[in-house]
Amino acid sequence: ESSSLIWGTGDFSLYVVFRYQSFGAFSLIAGKYDTVAPFPGPNLYANFFMPTDSTNIAARLDSTHYVQTSDGGYDDEEMRVVGMRRSGAHLELRVDGISIATDDGGLPDGGAIDVSAPDASFYIGARPTGAQLRGDVAEVVGVKGTLSDADVEALEAYLKAKYGL
Repeated sequence: ESSSLIWGTGDFSLYVVFRYQSFGAFSLIAGKYDTVAPFPGPNLYANFFMPTDSTNIAARLDSTHYVQTSDGGYDDEEMRVVGMRRSGAHLELRVDGISIATDDGGLPDGGAIDVSAPDASFYIGARPTGAQLRGDVAEVVGVKGTLSDADVEALEAYLKAKYGL
């Protein structure tokens, strides 16, 4: 754990450059979470399991607040840039520079979800009690604070250029 990963109830962004293949088990791409329900923490998942098993990618704040792709098919072993951004009450999932899913779940009744999970480690490619991601993670970028739309576009363009995507 690092104090730089204590994001609290404020704005944040989490981006990864990765690829994967499906093998029937959901996998943490990158993130951390509290071990007590509802498991708050910033997480990006592949082969997301809610409400049913899929090959979707998901951005999750806790077990009841998440957004995911709706079409699956991201398990094609193609490198891509995936990011989640919480900005105020807005939770957004982005894939290859396109806003795929958004929700106001970032600020439910009772206030913003605290994603600090201060006693949790940050994991890349696997949860300690779950399946490993079958693929590669090339880079992880976490930002505490607000990223403007222009900042997001610049970060995505940089990552795409760096990895030839």
